[in-house]
Amino acid sequence: MFGVPAIAFSLARRGHAIAVLDIDEAAALEAADEIKTAAGVPTLGLGTDVADPESIEHAFRAVESGLPEVSVLVNNAGISASTRF
Repeated sequence: MFGVPAIAFSLARRGHAIAVLDIDEAAALEAADEIKTAAGVPTLGLGTDVADPESIEHAFRAVESGLPEVSVLVNNAGISASTRF
């Protein structure tokens, strides 16, 4: 479960299906598998670049066709920088 956000596990334990989107598709697939194993809910792991509109559209279509209706959306995308603002 290391590396998978606690919020995803919390929602999964409450019965929500989980889609994990990450620019690193292998990481997304691994996280989705960890959640499915731990919580027994439907999951989907997708490689998605949130800076690319086509990638986002592809992810939305995959979620719509591969999981139950979306009831919660958590946007946890971000970057970090080692410089001051």
